[in-house]
Amino acid sequence: MRFVSQATLLTLLALYGATPNSGQVLTTLFRFTGKTGAYSEAPVIFGSTGALYGTTIQGGAANKGAVFQLTPSGTRGKPWIETVLYSCGTQAGAPVTPNGVIFDTHGSLYGTSINGGTSTFGAAFELTPPAGGSGPWTETPLHSFTGGSDGATPAGNLTFGLKAALYGVTTGGGAASLGTIFELTPPAGGSGPWTESVLYSFGSQSGDGATPVAGLRVGSKGQLYGTTSAGGAANMGIVFELAPPTVSGGAWTETVLYSFSGGADGGKPSASLTIDSQGALYGTTFSGGSANLGTVFKLAPPTVSGGTWTESVLYSFQGGNDGANPQANVVFNKSGALYGTTGAGGFDNLGTVFKLAPPAPGGSWTETVLNQFEFSDGSLPVAGLTLNASGILFGTTENGGTPEKGTVFALTP
Repeated sequence: MRFVSQATLLTLLALYGATPNSGQVLTTLFRFTGKTGAYSEAPVIFGSTGALYGTTIQGGAANKGAVFQLTPSGTRGKPWIETVLYSCGTQAGAPVTPNGVIFDTHGSLYGTSINGGTSTFGAAFELTPPAGGSGPWTETPLHSFTGGSDGATPAGNLTFGLKAALYGVTTGGGAASLGTIFELTPPAGGSGPWTESVLYSFGSQSGDGATPVAGLRVGSKGQLYGTTSAGGAANMGIVFELAPPTVSGGAWTETVLYSFSGGADGGKPSASLTIDSQGALYGTTFSGGSANLGTVFKLAPPTVSGGTWTESVLYSFQGGNDGANPQANVVFNKSGALYGTTGAGGFDNLGTVFKLAPPAPGGSWTETVLNQFEFSDGSLPVAGLTLNASGILFGTTENGGTPEKGTVFALTP
């Protein structure tokens, strides 16, 4: 893996015509071809070397998805160099159709897959880099979901908790077949099988959520925050907190923080949350809002212990050039602005990248469309963005490009 510093990234992007002073410039870093992967629905992440890593749901050697690495070519007009680190589904019991991946501190990648595993209900896996720095990565199964009480069809990225455990969600399975929150605990001593435990099964109480499709966020005290796309008082989804047990060996406790109505407040959230320094939660909804085309919302914690969380809509999408139907999380920049994507709206309804600037006291948030996709540069951006230290946004599109199998892009806002 070649080292590429954040400062060098600015120079390399300038080779493609994208500079911090040139306005809002989108640079297509790579177009998937099929063998190199196809149809990315997950964000890209930076490794310690400055390379980008991500997944596609198809393509690769078996056309069942791939985990890839992208490094800059360093040559003007040339796309970034892609390396397929792992092709899914090449052997029995392997992961198929991967979700996004995350790094640990040792350079290994962790992820889940929608399908595959020994029971075909999805899997959790680890990818370990080659010891000498070159050669194939090694896939190690962490858990194969059975479709029963342990969950079925994992979704979203895994996340590390305050300790070494991994946390994630499944869209199905569990006690009520409405999805689960699970924990993967590494083996004591560093060798042996990982242990999967279901921390919570959705549908366990009246008004509970159902069908979580996004990864979790970890709070300052180890609590887990997330959304479900269904369930709640109006079956339009919820925002929840899962608090760790107060005594060793006790049960985790779920609290519904907000239940969407599907009206002006939004509905059907399908994205993970973002937490600010005050503990407020930010997210998107696929539907609802003033035009029923989705929202960006804030959920503020109560001012007194045991009080009610307060939801406010920061922006309602109108379906024109401003975008529609966001499916991904939002990210903050250093100035407190939010960035995100919409899977629809914009030119020919192919999706957008947007910015929401925070208001002056008593004012409202202001939306600016940074890019409207035109198919040649990608379409259907359904994954969240990654913001580097220089303020450049990196993301993926599920479709578009040439030969219409999705792209990886950089955007200087």
